[in-house]
Amino acid sequence: MPRANRSPPAKDEPPTPPRRTAAQRRGAWGEDAAAAHVRARGAMVLERNARSPWGEVDLVVLDRGVIAMCEVKTRRVCPFVSGRDAVGPRKRERLARTALHVLADRGVDQGRVPCRFDVIEVLPGPSGAEVTWLKDAFQVDLQ
Repeated sequence: MPRANRSPPAKDEPPTPPRRTAAQRRGAWGEDAAAAHVRARGAMVLERNARSPWGEVDLVVLDRGVIAMCEVKTRRVCPFVSGRDAVGPRKRERLARTALHVLADRGVDQGRVPCRFDVIEVLPGPSGAEVTWLKDAFQVDLQ
């Protein structure tokens, strides 16, 4: 079957965004809910989806003078494994490497600004997202 000839989009027309899977849409919904949750508690979202060659940090948050590297875990239903337990040793190592890269890339002096690792669990509830913010969920040596 021959392919239809498609012309490229006009210069002033935005490109069509790539299609996202259900899991990607759920993850984005969870990150939106997590960001709103931390803002409502007085923290500032500095960056979303901060990338490095080793991975990605979902949210970088400034919370009362501490930079929190937040991993958001969004579930469809009540999980058998908590969000904290879902972040295993390999993921923790990738988060630590990514955190070092993000902090260095943004010129943050780790000796002067404390950093911690948080997990934010997001579940769908009857009236919207149910969010649990687990501060200092795990320890990683940032050296």
